[in-house]
Amino acid sequence: MPNQQESKGSALFRFVCEQELDGQADSITSLAFSPAGDLFASGSEDCSVVIWVPLTGVMKHRILMQSAVTSLAWGPQCQLFIGCLDGTLFVAKHFKMDNNSVLTGTKSAITVVAVDSYSGHIGFGVGSELHMAKEIGHGRYATFSIFPSPDVLTNTPHELDTRVQAVALSFQDKGSRLTVAYLNHGVVCWNVKLSEALWQITPIHGHRLMWVSILSLVTLVITHQLKSGHAIVLPDKRIALSNLCDGTDLYNEGQSIHNSILRILQVLLIIMLFSSLHPLLVIGW
Repeated sequence: MPNQQESKGSALFRFVCEQELDGQADSITSLAFSPAGDLFASGSEDCSVVIWVPLTGVMKHRILMQSAVTSLAWGPQCQLFIGCLDGTLFVAKHFKMDNNSVLTGTKSAITVVAVDSYSGHIGFGVGSELHMAKEIGHGRYATFSIFPSPDVLTNTPHELDTRVQAVALSFQDKGSRLTVAYLNHGVVCWNVKLSEALWQITPIHGHRLMWVSILSLVTLVITHQLKSGHAIVLPDKRIALSNLCDGTDLYNEGQSIHNSILRILQVLLIIMLFSSLHPLLVIGW
């Protein structure tokens, strides 16, 4: 809970621990607030989902699954979508299962789930695929669209992990766009209707810069660490992306800062190598 403190005329927010919720026996894998914020769901590797009242810390419900819970998302009518490691994606209405589920056509792990409050459609990562599903009646959903794989990031070495895995989803513009953070492919915004990529962001932490001196030659070495973690789209449409390294990076929508930086560095590298081999020519130039 934020604790506001005034410092030199500016408001600073420091978060302090209000409660510790103890009700699951293994690692917590997913958390989600209900649309009204009056309920809070936590999923765990112990195959359970616990519904809490956040203001009091009271456990309201417990739902037991057949597999470890990997992702959670609330729908506009307070239904809870529960993704599991065994590939099942259930829909709990009023905290009851009632055999409501999403027909995915695969048994790969559900990596992330998001609900479009405008259309009621859901997007979810399952294995290496990104699906869109809609309700086909009586709380049952079925996939109606599968997005293509995102483009491999530029200057990616062949030995790097390039498996496709969506880790965060966010719908915008009445469900017409879906912004997806991938573990190894940056951030992509998809046109939902056409299943086409509108833009792609290469994470700035994807390339670590390191200077190395070899026999008086100064060389720029670019080492690759392209993984990205969870992401959220802020109200001003900036994207906050966990870099799985030392914090969170902010990006403007659709702008890949790294691409322009990389082009500049490539030019500088050429100039440095050229000046090392032909110093007199460069000085004269």
